[in-house]
Amino acid sequence: MNFFTTEHQFLVPQLDAVCFGSLAQRNGHSRQSIAKLLSLTSDDCLRMFDVNIRKQYYTKEIITASLKAANGLKVNDEELSVLRGMYDLKGTEIEQLQAMIDQYDLKLGVLTCAERGAYISTGSDVSFLKPPAIRELVSTIGAGDAFTAMVMIGYLNNYSLAEMNEKACHLAGYVCTQQGAVPV
Repeated sequence: MNFFTTEHQFLVPQLDAVCFGSLAQRNGHSRQSIAKLLSLTSDDCLRMFDVNIRKQYYTKEIITASLKAANGLKVNDEELSVLRGMYDLKGTEIEQLQAMIDQYDLKLGVLTCAERGAYISTGSDVSFLKPPAIRELVSTIGAGDAFTAMVMIGYLNNYSLAEMNEKACHLAGYVCTQQGAVPV
């Protein structure tokens, strides 16, 4: 990690990637802090937006501003159904993801559909993988975050989309067999 100085003379890390979500932006101060951090990243930094549709903690304005600041998107099938109505998306789930990639000029799009599988797309290339069955489901808490983290690691290490998807599905599956979002 390298550091650079801003116009305010603060040392800011030069990041390879940052993941942010809409849930963390429910408070104005945290929303402004996230926006400031994103504005300080370089063009080649992967800025992955993880949509979090939770109760009243999201708005179309927050999601749109986040999509404009991001160059990567992670969404699950339930969240995509909300975005479908918000953005008048048409077609299949993968076509809807592709439309979001195109509309916001994203480098990477991820759609997770629990046991039905996961899509990872660069817009021009798509990987779909149905994950292995989970024998003893303990909790799904943290599985999406683990999936996203592995996709980001794969992207930064130039994995193929298929390899990213396989590793991400396996990690998310492992998290589902453990208690708590961050297993030992």
